[in-house]
Amino acid sequence: MCEMTPKKQQLGHNLTSILQESRAASISQNIAEKFLVPFALIMRASPFSISILSTLPQVLGALMQIISVKVLHKFSSRKKLIVQLMFLQALTWLPLFLIPLLFPKIGVFALIAGFSAYYMIGGFFNPAWSHWIVSIVPEQARGRFYGRKNQTAGRFGFLAAAIGGYLLSVISNVNLWLAYGVLFFFGFVAKIVCALCINRMDEGDEIKKMPAYPAISVRKFLRHIDENSFGKYVLYMCIMSFAVNIAAPFFTPYMLRTVAEGGLGFSYLQFTIMTAVSTTASFLVFRHFGRVADRFGNKKVLVLTGFLIPLVPLFWLFTTNFYYLLGIEIFSGIVWAGFNLCTANYVFDVVGKEYRMIYSAYYNAFTTTAMLSGALIGSGIHYLAPVLHVHDITLLFSISCVLRLAVTFFFLSQLRELREVEGYNFFYELTVHPMQGFVHGTVQSISDHYIHFKRKHMLDIIKMERYVTEELKKK
Repeated sequence: MCEMTPKKQQLGHNLTSILQESRAASISQNIAEKFLVPFALIMRASPFSISILSTLPQVLGALMQIISVKVLHKFSSRKKLIVQLMFLQALTWLPLFLIPLLFPKIGVFALIAGFSAYYMIGGFFNPAWSHWIVSIVPEQARGRFYGRKNQTAGRFGFLAAAIGGYLLSVISNVNLWLAYGVLFFFGFVAKIVCALCINRMDEGDEIKKMPAYPAISVRKFLRHIDENSFGKYVLYMCIMSFAVNIAAPFFTPYMLRTVAEGGLGFSYLQFTIMTAVSTTASFLVFRHFGRVADRFGNKKVLVLTGFLIPLVPLFWLFTTNFYYLLGIEIFSGIVWAGFNLCTANYVFDVVGKEYRMIYSAYYNAFTTTAMLSGALIGSGIHYLAPVLHVHDITLLFSISCVLRLAVTFFFLSQLRELREVEGYNFFYELTVHPMQGFVHGTVQSISDHYIHFKRKHMLDIIKMERYVTEELKKK
């Protein structure tokens, strides 16, 4: 049995730490971040405030990425920077909960300000962390690894969301503020765990210090945005983000508003189940989409999922039945899993290593700004709907559906695949195999846990045999 080289051991150790960090990050997101909008709703947040809370923090975080890319090379260690800022980011969960409680008159504003600080801290270290992951993961296995990473994160996210919803349902009967305090405390602990996972990683001397990247101004970036594949891709994602977020921030209020207020009147438990089934569907197919993207390219998956995404808000208009909506959310989780995985991978493929960080920062800044614009337009449509004597959700979801479809028709034909990939049985993989992907994902997850246990058990046996042999030699 050949022993692993130190380099392979370091690679395996780092990949394991990345997976562990993704699990903890997913727990923080699903047990705390996803409950921020319901938290704002108990403070009587307006549709405008909800749209700002859902998008402005992400915009500010993306703008921080542009700043960080230009100054990261001045820091001596990326790991030290990431760990320290992640600890600081974890601490923001405490005032995020306390300030609205102590100052209820400015509660919603304080919540938006606190969540913006949370995202801005994350935005500063995110380019260093993303670049570190890309430098570790072999290019030929990137799709499969990110599929596995998203799958394991989704699995833990599902458990976190389920536990969060259960705690909220139970503790809210005693004290609603206490219930949210418990959730946000778990978000704080999960972020601390993220920092500890990164702190365990081995940072090689060759990548310890971030290199300086070529200075590319926003004006230069915009001047040629319609002349290359990346520019067209940014335009597509910006307009798609705009179209999606006309409706996206208002799904949660629609579910939690009472029927008399024009909502569905879901309980916290029903809201959690609705969120959890989408997460479950995503993590069961992430690996399958990762393998498909590696074989057939990211563009083909983007085309297929791009034409299915517009159907999600449309389907929501045809029923208010909880169980039918669960089925729609399963469909949504599958479609968005492929789309989100391949949008991230497409950026890696279309941008060279030299410009990857700065271009990714611009990409995030423009797409999140488009998200904010879409959400603001959505809040305006919300106020306009009564004047037109139309239900606000019907108008929002219809407009979002039409725009998503129009954007997909116009842009996806202009994107091109930049890698040599297979093409003859792509649609067979994504029409016949998705259900197999569900089954395979579940079986593979059980198999991975069994293999991990078996290897650990065998190592313990080998260590024990060596110990006994050495003791016998001494005697």
